Amino acid sequence: MLIDQHRAHTRILFDRYLKQLSEQPAATQGMLFPEMVECSVAQSAMMETLLDDFLHLGFDISNMGGGSFAIQGIPEGIAGLSPTRLVTDILSSAMDK
Repeated sequence: MLIDQHRAHTRILFDRYLKQLSEQPAATQGMLFPEMVECSVAQSAMMETLLDDFLHLGFDISNMGGGSFAIQGIPEGIAGLSPTRLVTDILSSAMDK
């Protein structure tokens, strides 16, 4: 059996974040340089519905229009991970359901 370690770690973080949604909001760490996420029309619509959930998880994400979203803050404790990839992985998981 082969396991993609990054995907497994992302899934663990996703499950932890889902648990936090039912508890208290997570602390946000501001980013010095915001990172951009480009979304398709379907992804953009899903992202709009998830913005409050992302905020509760500790992400500070702003809609820049035209399918672009700026990640301006991330939850504490995800050092070493790509915020863009983490957000897109969570978005993809949400779209799969």
